[in-house]
Parts: sequence; C-alpha cells; structure tokens
Amino acid sequence: LFPYTTLFRSNDVPALSARGLAKAYRKRILAVSGLELDIPEGSITALVGPNGAGKSTLIKTWIGFERPTRGSVQVRGIDPWRDRRGALGLLGYVSQSPSLYRELSVGEHLDLAAHYRPEFDRATAIGRLDDLAIPLDHRAGDLSGGQAAQVGLALAIGSRAPILLLDEPLASLDPLARHDFLTILKD
Repeated sequence: LFPYTTLFRSNDVPALSARGLAKAYRKRILAVSGLELDIPEGSITALVGPNGAGKSTLIKTWIGFERPTRGSVQVRGIDPWRDRRGALGLLGYVSQSPSLYRELSVGEHLDLAAHYRPEFDRATAIGRLDDLAIPLDHRAGDLSGGQAAQVGLALAIGSRAPILLLDEPLASLDPLARHDFLTILKD
C-alpha cells in the first residue's frame, strides 16, 4: 500500500489518520498491518497497490464499515467506531461497485440523500448529472456501469462533505469519462 499525496493546504489535525492499524480477516489473514498514515486537509491522495493490498479495507475502516483488529483510525480527530454519526457527517463515499437501489430513479436517489443529509446540495448534483445527460427519471437498474458510477459521484459531491473517499472510482468509466471525472474531483 503506497499513499501518494498532493498537498494544497495544511491543518493541525489530519483529515484522515491511521495509527498502528491492523485488520485481520478469517483467523489472521491480514489485509492491513501496522499502518501509520496522516492525510492532510486539502490534499488529494491516491492509495496505490496490488489487489489485496488493503486499500478498500483502509477506506472501510475510516467509514466505520470495518473495525480495526489493532490500532485506530480517525476522521478529523473522530474515531468512527466511537462517533459514527460525527465521522460520517464529514465523509462522502463512492464504493468500488456503485450502491444504488435498482428500483429507484436517479431523482429519487437525490431525494433520499437530501432526506438524510439536510445540507445536501441538490442543485450541484443535478448540474453534474445534466452535464452528463443522465436523466433524473431513469431507474438506477437501467443505468450503465459508468452512469451508475457518475450518479455515485454526483451524490458524493452533492453531500458537500469536506472529505471524499473514492474506492476505485475510475474502474467502470471510459477514458473520456475518466478525464472528466478527475477534472471534477480536482475542482
């Protein structure tokens, strides 16, 4: 697991940190072991490594989907296992496989996000989807993999969360969509 960071600005409290992090599955199969990492506020960081290196596991510990076997993680100084709501309020997340409800329309996904996150910026999310010509009335189950990934990104951007965690966000995008996606992220 090799973090690569581009720094834009710094702060005393890292946006994300891991201290002595270890995560074992099925009786000692280590996904992560002894990880020490600080990701500064205002940076773009890519976790680079082969399949099975623990990239997704690390992201899932910050979200609170996985509990560390040893060590700890923090989101702006908050332990996601002790204060999940506080940590999640700071995070926008796009999973490796888009997690959309097949029967709901794209617009209904935006409604759901706004219901659970009152600060959700619906106009920004709709603007992003309009730019991509993804209609709000399309059911999620009828979207291509790339379109579903773009809806996931629109939801994450609309969350206005100060920290975005993206797990292999480019995997289902064509080369032009990848370029556009990276430009949006940088902005």
